[in-house]
Amino acid sequence: MSDGTTSSRVSRLLQNVANVGIIIVVIALLSVLIRDRIRTAMPPEPPVIKAGDSLGSLLTDYHGPRARHLVLALSATCHFCSDSAPFYRRLVMSAVEHGSADRLIAVFSQPPEVGKAYLNQWDIKITNVVQADYSQLNVVATPTLILVKSDGKVERVWVGKLTPDLEREVIALIS
Repeated sequence: MSDGTTSSRVSRLLQNVANVGIIIVVIALLSVLIRDRIRTAMPPEPPVIKAGDSLGSLLTDYHGPRARHLVLALSATCHFCSDSAPFYRRLVMSAVEHGSADRLIAVFSQPPEVGKAYLNQWDIKITNVVQADYSQLNVVATPTLILVKSDGKVERVWVGKLTPDLEREVIALIS
């Protein structure tokens, strides 16, 4: 009698272990299928501007034997841009002191008049204001600051509101 009870317990134990194993395999397969489904359903990430890229025709009027240019991709509706206004004023003042104010270019996705009004609102005296399609520049967020060499190739990129150390770095590079 004890042999029958023991064998039935062993049989139930093996059955339970097999069931748990099947459940684990099914969960693993479902997680792989769901992960792959999510991956294919998500749109690809847009390209992001980086060092070595070219800004194309945006800087055609600004090329030449000069040193670097600093492109500020801003938006009149961006609160990070507005939060950074004191830094942009310091940047312009430093550039004016060093004779490099004409190397600052403010780019807006909105019409130039909107960009100029926005800059005036914050007392930011950038004279070069242009409109551009950010997707063609691979700019995915504002503010984006792009340091461009005289040949039109991107040297450095900063995205978002900068720390005080990064602000000093940008000012030093454009002055």
